[in-house]
Amino acid sequence: MFVEAIRNVDQYTRPIHFISRYYGGTGIVPGTATLFFVNEEGFAVTCRHVADQILFSEAIYANFLKFRAERKKYERGGAMAAGHRKQLEKEFDITEETMIRIR
Repeated sequence: MFVEAIRNVDQYTRPIHFISRYYGGTGIVPGTATLFFVNEEGFAVTCRHVADQILFSEAIYANFLKFRAERKKYERGGAMAAGHRKQLEKEFDITEETMIRIR
């Protein structure tokens, strides 16, 4: 029963593989989501958070690049006052859990 179900669903689903980085993280985080095709014209369905990540991936990275450029302006010798860093993080809506890049 399950083998047949997997064979049937395989005709209509495709994986979406991605990697992401987080502001507070040090590594690359792999991920997978699923895209379901619903008709012959190529219309597909996925979760909203997956669609948002696809749609806004460039904006997410652009925000981080602006943040990083502003941060560099205030760094002296590779160091920055913690208060000023916190102010910039608040201004750019960046926390330890903020995704800064998705591919």
